[in-house]
Formats: sequence, C-alpha cells, structure tokens
Amino acid sequence: FELDADRQLAEIAEASNRLKQAEAEMQDIATGARSEEITALTAKLKEVEAALQLAEVERTRWTELVRRGVASAARADQVNADYEAALARVRTAKANISVARLPGRTANRDAAAAKRDAAEASLAQAKWRFAQRTVAARVSGQVEEVFHRAGEFVTTGSPVLALLPPDAMKARFFVPVADLSRIAVGA
Repeated sequence: FELDADRQLAEIAEASNRLKQAEAEMQDIATGARSEEITALTAKLKEVEAALQLAEVERTRWTELVRRGVASAARADQVNADYEAALARVRTAKANISVARLPGRTANRDAAAAKRDAAEASLAQAKWRFAQRTVAARVSGQVEEVFHRAGEFVTTGSPVLALLPPDAMKARFFVPVADLSRIAVGA
C-alpha cells in the first residue's frame, strides 16, 4: 500500500532547491570577481597611474626649481608627498585587482562546502521519507484480511492488512481411526 506523499514531495523539492542554492554559492565563492568588476578595477588603475605620471612630472619640475633656488623647499616637500600618495594609490589599485581575482577565503569556501553537504543530507532525508510512504510486505502471501480502506487514516503502528504466507497455510482435519490406515503422509 502507499500513503499520501504530497508533503514529502514538497520537502524533496525544497531540499533540492536548497542544494542548488548551496552549490551556486559555493561556486561563487570559489571564483574571483566577475570580468566586469575586474574591468572597473583596471579602469581605476589607469586613472591612478595617470595621476602618478602627473605627480612625477610635477615632482621633477619642482625639484629642479628648488635646486635652482627659484621655489621653496616646502613646495617641493608637498609635491614629493603628492607623488608618494599617487604611487600608493597605484599599488592599492593593483592589489585590489589581484585580490578580486582570488577565490573566497578558505573559511568561506569550507563553510559553503559544509552548507552544500548539509543540503545534500537534507535532500537524502527527504527522499528517504518519501520512500517510506510506500509499504511493501516482507513476504509474499495471500491477503487474509483488510483492516483499513483507501482514504482512511491509519495511526502509526496499526496494521493495515493481514497476510497469510504460503508456508503458513495448514489444513487440520479429522480422519476416523478405521480410515487412518488407508491414508499415507503427503497424500
């Protein structure tokens, strides 16, 4: 017999979708940034490299003016600081691109893998519960009595029907003593 399985089918669908979500999250963590994000970071790198070139030109110009005594040393210090800041921004932009290409941190990847494993286990449990909705007799036999009909509710542990296996069938009969000598075992 088979029990109603609508709830178990819904659980299987839910667990299956959670597994797909976990696998997608795991894949997302395992890859670096999207190409569009890398493109944006590369554009930012070009911008800060251009600012660095300008700062280098300014530094060269002001260093020469200070050397000739035409400009103050304070202005040269400011230009040098601007150059160092631009250089740091270039290094930062390059580091950001390198980081964007990396997969997620190991702990995040491990957490995503654990979430995927949990979703797989949940799906396996849902499938097992679904399989339990069909009950098959462990032995073949003749249905001797039906206790519940289709559509009735059965409490847990209650029998649904009674089976009589072929090897359990016995016939008991009476033979008068006078006829007993004419009957052989197995006849």
